[in-house]
Amino acid sequence: MLQQFENLKEGRSHAFLDEDSFEQIIDYYDEHDELTNALQAVEIAIEQFPFSSALLLKKSALLIETKKYREALQLLEKAALLDSNDINLYILKTDVYLAMNQHEKAAALLEEQIQHFEGEDRTDLLLELADVYDDWEEFEKVFDCLKMLLEYDPNNEEALHKICFWTEFTGRNEESIRLHTQIINEHPYNQLAWFNLAPPTRAQALREINRRLPVRRRNRRKIRLRLP
Repeated sequence: MLQQFENLKEGRSHAFLDEDSFEQIIDYYDEHDELTNALQAVEIAIEQFPFSSALLLKKSALLIETKKYREALQLLEKAALLDSNDINLYILKTDVYLAMNQHEKAAALLEEQIQHFEGEDRTDLLLELADVYDDWEEFEKVFDCLKMLLEYDPNNEEALHKICFWTEFTGRNEESIRLHTQIINEHPYNQLAWFNLAPPTRAQALREINRRLPVRRRNRRKIRLRLP
């Protein structure tokens, strides 16, 4: 396939390369850090298939790698006109906004698009939104995203792993206990949910003990004062 592409570049006789073949060639060069060849391949591919949104997304991703963010964004707008139902379009736009330090735009884009997708696509966008809030240092919203995701997809392992950390980080133990209890009620064999339930439960118990300790100390002082 690569030889056929080389023949195409050199103007020699070659077998027909379809869109999938071009995508494989672009991926090969990208994975081997040959960005110049990857960009050349995607340019030729787009000449052959000018209405392929997948190829436009490939080129946008390469432009992001080369830090040509505004050019990538313009190309993504063009890709959206051809196919607005590919979540990679929004993930790449998010990458551009984050690279340009425009976290608010990245979050707003994902929040809007999440409502238009179902299944695995929605969970992927929610995970992406959680990462945006993490990068933005909006840590409470990271927890909110993961909670929303697990309410939608209670068995999502990546979200279950992440929320364990963010529960401890934000101290939102009561919410975590309610969330994981609900998951276990509906999915009693969810081992990660059982695992996650233990730390916030312990933290909640310790906080209750610490809250009661001063009362007990005051009561002991009162008892001692009554002694002759």
